[in-house]
Amino acid sequence: MAGCSPHSSIWLANCFAEIYSYRSDAKMIKLDLHVHSSASKDSGLSNKQIEKFLTRGIIDCMAITDHDQIDNALRLKEKFDQRI
Repeated sequence: MAGCSPHSSIWLANCFAEIYSYRSDAKMIKLDLHVHSSASKDSGLSNKQIEKFLTRGIIDCMAITDHDQIDNALRLKEKFDQRI
């Protein structure tokens, strides 16, 4: 698979997209595997922004990767279940 190079910063997402693009009945899933919420100092996203992205279908699922705590990720998971 051409896009599955571990030298790419989004290689896992590329692999996922390429694998599922071979199935004609598959829906393309938009995901982000590295999101910092407002609980992390280096975040650019508030919880309201994350909720908006998920409720409006801008992104289908995301992995919250906050530094040093998981409380915010757990709150978002309560609301969005398997999408977080």
